[in-house]
Amino acid sequence: MPDYPWKYHTDSDQEALLLDNPFWAYALDSWRLPGVETAALTLQMRFNGHINTLLFCFWSAAQAQYCSRQVFLAMPTWRQWNQDFVQPIRQMRGLIHKRSQDFSAYRSALLDLELQAEQIECALLYRAWLRYRKASPDIDYESMLQRGIIDYTLGLLDEKVHLKDWYTAINELYPRLCSLPAPTVSQWIEMSNAHVGHTSGDT
Repeated sequence: MPDYPWKYHTDSDQEALLLDNPFWAYALDSWRLPGVETAALTLQMRFNGHINTLLFCFWSAAQAQYCSRQVFLAMPTWRQWNQDFVQPIRQMRGLIHKRSQDFSAYRSALLDLELQAEQIECALLYRAWLRYRKASPDIDYESMLQRGIIDYTLGLLDEKVHLKDWYTAINELYPRLCSLPAPTVSQWIEMSNAHVGHTSGDT
């Protein structure tokens, strides 16, 4: 991975990024676990889910830090990066995949570029976490993890996505990254409905 001499920032967000950070290492290790890639790609392709942010929920909870909605919403930089760079590269790679094998070298190059773009996205998330993390010694890992996933769901997920379908897919990923049993889909929806500011049920 090359060192990037530039910064991706807004006027109020000018610290250099730490590309090789603990969260990036966790994301790489998690992707290699059995079944994670398949479950994660389902969330990404079917629901346009942000896989790095979901992995971030698991990692943050393991640090005994609550991944609050501030990380997801108060820092637009990482989402802008995903929209401006990660998504276009991924879409281009998908288009080339539909072409003949003559384009395989280009697809491989785009895959490498996409990985680099995702590393920057993870660095932006990590920087936001350093700013807004909240130590939660009185909240157990399971509760912090579930609160983080619900905050992500209510803050970032497309409103058109049915929560029942979303949480069904989440439960394919959950046990592959967590040794604890996943809540049932009904329990996920009940917790989501109880969350501040959300009353729309499973729509």
